Amino acid sequence: QMYTQAVNWYLNAQVSGSVPGVGGVKPYVGLRWWAYIDASNEGANWGLVTPLDNAYDGKEAVMAAGTDPWGYKTGGEAANYGDFISVAKAANFVILQFLLLLVP
Repeated sequence: QMYTQAVNWYLNAQVSGSVPGVGGVKPYVGLRWWAYIDASNEGANWGLVTPLDNAYDGKEAVMAAGTDPWGYKTGGEAANYGDFISVAKAANFVILQFLLLLVP
């Protein structure tokens, strides 16, 4: 939810109309994405996959061992981390649809 709120905020942010010369300008090009994979020394989950190469999709980054559709091992995590991938994908798709409306 926080990611979706941040993406929407950046999309809709603009400089106050009372600022001379730049009023109404949208000052953000995008936001900095974190790493593809978590760094185990950082102590935070900033990646799309864990150090064990499990995606944060609610299926792979779980405690129970399993296999993905290609036969690679999944699971084995210290906890079940939930599904961030689907939320990020949905939020980014909304932005893509908005941007496509701007293209003539």
